Parts: sequence; C-alpha cells; structure tokens
Amino acid sequence: MGRLDSDRQLVAQYLNGDRAATTEVEKYVELALIPFRSRLGSQLLDIRQDVHISLIGILRNNEFRFESSLRHFVGRVAVHRALGMIEFLRVRQSEELNDELDQPAAGENPEESLMNRERWAQVVTVIRMASKECRRLWRLVLREGLSYAEIAQQEGKAEDTIKWRLFTCREQARKNLERLQKYANLRPGNLP
Repeated sequence: MGRLDSDRQLVAQYLNGDRAATTEVEKYVELALIPFRSRLGSQLLDIRQDVHISLIGILRNNEFRFESSLRHFVGRVAVHRALGMIEFLRVRQSEELNDELDQPAAGENPEESLMNRERWAQVVTVIRMASKECRRLWRLVLREGLSYAEIAQQEGKAEDTIKWRLFTCREQARKNLERLQKYANLRPGNLP
C-alpha cells in the first residue's frame, strides 16, 4: 500500500473515531508542537484539541487534497494553531491597556466599553507589530503633530517620499490587523 492509500485509509479511520488512527494523528500533532511546548505551557492541551477540531472539519469537508502527506499536513495545521495562540496570548498580555481601560467611562454601556477595549488592544498590537520606522513616523505625525512637509524638511527628504513611507506603513498596519483578526478567531470558542 502506497503513502496516498495509507493516508486515505488513516483519514477514513480517524473520521470514524478509530482509536489507533486517532493515536497516530495525535503523534503527528505532538511532533509538530515540540518546538512550542515551553511557550505555550498550559495552553498546549487546548492547542492539541483545537488541531483535532480543525482537522475533523477540514477532512470532513474534503479540503485536504492529499497533495502532501497527511503527517506534513497535520503538522502544518498544528503549527498554524500554535502560532495563532502565541499571537493571541501576546495580545492578551498587553500591559498598557489594563490600567486606563478597566472601567467603562461615565455613562458608557459596559458592552461598548468591552468592545472599545478590544478595539484598542488591536490598535496597540498592530502598532507593536509595525516596523520601527513606521512607529517613528506615526509618532511624528500623531504625537508631535508634524505635517508631511515638516517631517520631510526635518529629515532632508522629499515630501512625496514621506507620504509614500506612511502609505506603506498604513498598508503594513492593515495587513497586520487582518492577521491579528484571523488569529483572534483561533480562540477555542471560535473554531469551525
């Protein structure tokens, strides 16, 4: 029996809840997660469960096309989930948000306050994910209130150069926000 046939049989058995097949797939998951053990700590069990939930959904929907080995595919799903959880934990541990945003503002709906805190956490994380150059330019524009012309003059660059750099920074921020929102959907309550 070739790899393709063996993988197809293992998938069928795994989806039927066969104990041996589940154990075999779990070995693939554990091997892929070895590099993440220390960083994930107590979250490791959750990640393993998330991987199995994702795999079942993917395999039931015939989204795995057997172009790579099942072992490789399971490993990629596990690594993706681990990286998503690491990013989620990093965002959640954002220290700057705790003090200032704990209580709703006077007259503010607690649900709105929670949504505002979550949005602010995303903004802070997107800024942290940006390059040093982008953070520096944003500081000049947003904190110091400098115009593009003033920044260009200060740095001895053309104004269009500064505009282009800030445009690329905004694009980078937009992509980081999309990535962050994708990872936020990996929390155990948001799995397919």
